Amino acid sequence: MLYSCGDRTKKGNSNIRIMRDKLLVNDPSGRGLWIEGQLHIPAKFRKEFDSSCYDVRLKLKPDGSMQVTATWETPTPRIGTGNPTRGTIGIDTNPDGCGLVETSPDGNLLHHQYERAERIQFASANKRDHDVRELAIRVVDHAISTGKPLVVEHLSFKKGKPRGYKKFRRMRHNFLHKKILDAVRSRATRAGVEVIEVEPAFTSILGKLKYQAMYSLNRHTAAALVIARRGAGFKERQDFTDTLKGKRGEGPTLEGRGHSHTLSRKAWSWLQDCFLKPKPVSLTGTPLVPGLKLGIEGSVGENPADESCPTTGRTRRQNPIKDPSLTGMKGP
Repeated sequence: MLYSCGDRTKKGNSNIRIMRDKLLVNDPSGRGLWIEGQLHIPAKFRKEFDSSCYDVRLKLKPDGSMQVTATWETPTPRIGTGNPTRGTIGIDTNPDGCGLVETSPDGNLLHHQYERAERIQFASANKRDHDVRELAIRVVDHAISTGKPLVVEHLSFKKGKPRGYKKFRRMRHNFLHKKILDAVRSRATRAGVEVIEVEPAFTSILGKLKYQAMYSLNRHTAAALVIARRGAGFKERQDFTDTLKGKRGEGPTLEGRGHSHTLSRKAWSWLQDCFLKPKPVSLTGTPLVPGLKLGIEGSVGENPADESCPTTGRTRRQNPIKDPSLTGMKGP
């Protein structure tokens, strides 16, 4: 085995060089002598050896053939921090594929699809890697065609104490999530597509409570919609109810459109503080008529100018009469 590390100052490798279809190895027996061999490099990788710094490893196999392994660094993907103005594409990764959702600049749903690749769960390593790369190509090509950035979850797969929620524990023990995310980031970097990373907490819960039944989505594309909106800087409005139905010590049970979910008190507090819009303060004025009960669309505030109350027929004028003698009322 022979290994040679690249040198950035020399823009390549000083001992083992790859030049088009030739492999040159420095001959230690004499100064300036090179051992020349033939090597096939695919056309899409040839430019990497012209300008970048690369490492090369040569390994002699028992059958007499030579295995050549070359590695090089690629630039890190652009992680966006600002709010995109043209919409986003949210991605929710899963063991059998990923949910893909495109949103408009105001955060509304435009398109959704599920890119399925079931073979990656049980195929051999080479077939699995091929399917993951093909999946990343389809995702990034969709982002290129729409001209919108990709929004992915910021997941940390470092060893140590696992995060508390169930979804992350499942993903941590399934390396396919990391493979798909790494493939999407790498492909997006080469294609010049911006990648935005967001906090992954409560994306599945909010998608299930708010959007799954509304848009007839599955749970993965519903979570991808929440991810896309979060990448654009939108917080979710609480249009689901919270009732205390859990056991002692548990938080409220959130009831949405056909779905419900019970959280702990700590998780419910975190969800309210970080990912939900604050509820609007209700009006506290007195009713217009004593004993008037408000309906669903009722309000306890006063009517706008030149609009009449549907119950009493009274109209609030823009310029009320200031002379008390004309109304028969005593002045102030």
